[in-house]
Amino acid sequence: MPSKYIISEAFSGSTWSFIANGRDRLIGSLRKNKYIHVLDNYRDTVSYFHETARFIDKRSIVLSNGSTITGRKFILTTGSKPFIPNFPGIETIDPLDSTGILFIDTLPESLIIVGGRFIALELGQAFARLGVDVTILQRSTHLIPQFDTEISSSIEKVLVDQGINVITGTALVEAFPDKGKKSIKYTKNGEEKTIAAEQIVFATGRTGNTELLNLSAAGVGITEREADKAGIHTAVSRFPMAEAPYGLANNDPVGTIILVKNADTDLLIGAEILARDAGNMIQTLTVAIMAGMSTNDLVNTYFPYLTAGEDIKLATLVFDKDIHSYHWIL
Repeated sequence: MPSKYIISEAFSGSTWSFIANGRDRLIGSLRKNKYIHVLDNYRDTVSYFHETARFIDKRSIVLSNGSTITGRKFILTTGSKPFIPNFPGIETIDPLDSTGILFIDTLPESLIIVGGRFIALELGQAFARLGVDVTILQRSTHLIPQFDTEISSSIEKVLVDQGINVITGTALVEAFPDKGKKSIKYTKNGEEKTIAAEQIVFATGRTGNTELLNLSAAGVGITEREADKAGIHTAVSRFPMAEAPYGLANNDPVGTIILVKNADTDLLIGAEILARDAGNMIQTLTVAIMAGMSTNDLVNTYFPYLTAGEDIKLATLVFDKDIHSYHWIL
């Protein structure tokens, strides 16, 4: 929540001192109402133990006070902590993580953000809006590499247009302090380079707080990219916002709507959106997917004229078709 508040205020043009004061008020309120007192109304149905725990087997945990609790299922909500990669010299530069940067006293003149996924990008945009000289240093050859390359390339162009220096396809070599700044030596395309800034932030993912849980006893496992392995026959629609009536009417042609359907059943199964109103649009598509709607259902659904929702319908119309064969009326 603090990060979203800071990002919102940065985009509205607020100063860092104003943002910091509002951040502290928000955290204080949330800590009281959403954490400290959240169980007050559930004391008859929820038992609270202020202990650490570890699994004995799939259906039993033992608490640090020696008590044992059994159950058919356990829900793990242990939270997570930022992950900072270990490489030569990292201990010499006192790096910040994606949480620590939100609580600095004064803004740095320059900032290197190591990482190229959601958190890194939103932090980069926010601090650039606050007047900080921002560089994003990404290991993969694309930003948010888990997304379609068209989305990744469009996002990189948006960031560069906003004055953010984006460097992709890098490998960290060494970190070291130099002349009052923090430096990182890295390689790109086999060439060694060095970049320096007043502060360095590592937004390189998070790891779960599960070290003490003995998860191997619980049989917990995770599979990656299960959708790719399922062998589903898919079809894809790519609808650039430069062709979208809503984007054109609002002079905001940046972005793309990408929809994925099961080609055998016509069911909508996925979506990726880069657009100013992507948050609202993706919610509509989330409901559609959860409701088991087909793309034909979406085509036959009414969306108000010249809204972001209407662009979803238009994106659905162009599955496997030439977008230029359609003529929108503005």
